[in-house]
Amino acid sequence: MEQVGLYDTDKLINCSTTEQNALANGGGCPAYDNFITCLSNVYTGYCGPDIRLYICSLEVDGITGADKTCAGKLQDCTKP
Repeated sequence: MEQVGLYDTDKLINCSTTEQNALANGGGCPAYDNFITCLSNVYTGYCGPDIRLYICSLEVDGITGADKTCAGKLQDCTKP
């Protein structure tokens, strides 16, 4: 997983930049959901499909902890 930060930095930055721009334009929970998908795709591309559940769950838990209004509105990480 550490390799992603070393070798796919541009993709991670793109995920974050896209999220921040969407949030600044009132994107709300869908912006977070797109961010989760973006990160999952980056990590899956490098680490394989088994990493998706971990990355998705980690992000959903973090986001709903920080923004309670998104609880129950983000993707279900157990579904492909």
